[in-house]
Amino acid sequence: MRQAHAAHRHQVSDLAEVVDALSLLSRRLAVILMPRRSRRDTVRPVEVTFTKLVEKRAATWEAVRAKRTRVPGTAMALGRGDLPHDLVQIIVEATLGLEKGFWGSVASGATFKSTGRKRTRPGRAVIAANRAAIAEAEGIVGEHHARWRTGAPTPTAARFDELSRLWDGLGDGGQLRVEWPSLRVLGGA
Repeated sequence: MRQAHAAHRHQVSDLAEVVDALSLLSRRLAVILMPRRSRRDTVRPVEVTFTKLVEKRAATWEAVRAKRTRVPGTAMALGRGDLPHDLVQIIVEATLGLEKGFWGSVASGATFKSTGRKRTRPGRAVIAANRAAIAEAEGIVGEHHARWRTGAPTPTAARFDELSRLWDGLGDGGQLRVEWPSLRVLGGA
């Protein structure tokens, strides 16, 4: 009887830890999930073209947002058989609805130093307003990418599988074009 009671206490303790972890995760997600928006305040889609540069072991991206504004992305090192960081970022943020992370900020007009665009006051204001959400999104992205790579469950797995397959099929100079936040594939060659 004592052993059964001790085992029950241990299970209750484990359950309490799980509940605490889920509570923390839900608070973190609440920071970055976008509240409902009015028609005037809707997120505009962004077309992002990722280019694979096999010979240089790198990848680049360029985004086109509202009013056909081009946003040049950064060059990222390519590991063997891995997705570029910013493609991983777009997959997780879009799948989980993290609309105030990096890609939501780009869509809203953020002007990051790393994108090569002139920094503007409104662009800096977007970054300032979303700073906490951008930082939170980075951690969440890393967590879900690690889960997918190890085969652990994640709601992003199907999107990772689909876009990884397309990315792996690209040759040197090949491009994968996706829309944020829908992750609709617009082209790849």
